[in-house]
Amino acid sequence: MIKLRFLPLLLLVLATNVHAGFSYKSYDSSSSLIAAVEIEDKGIYNLVISVKFLSEPYDKRPYTTDPYKELIRRLSTEWRGVALKSILKNNKYKMSELAQIESNIDAALQDLIIKSKNKHGIKSETEIVYSISSLYLVDTKD
Repeated sequence: MIKLRFLPLLLLVLATNVHAGFSYKSYDSSSSLIAAVEIEDKGIYNLVISVKFLSEPYDKRPYTTDPYKELIRRLSTEWRGVALKSILKNNKYKMSELAQIESNIDAALQDLIIKSKNKHGIKSETEIVYSISSLYLVDTKD
């Protein structure tokens, strides 16, 4: 009888570890994007992409100003739209084209950075450090 009293508590603890339909281990909603893509002869998969911007590079002099910090905050949000637009240019991908997706996103991010520097009054030679830290496919059944 005592064991049954703890059953609701156990169910509650287990339920808090379940996410809405997926549990990607490295998915971070603040720096990641999930987009559905069709892979030729394979079906539909979720493409998970993570991009991280470094807010304090080694030489801190130009990087501690308010305009630079605002630029990094904006880029940390705006990159998702640019990446998604780049992914959705194609309706269907071959497995061999997945490496090209990362290259396309990188080029789109470079364009976004150049335009954003101008808007925020940041010198064009100021380095913006970022990394496409993950890019992988997850079966939609997972």
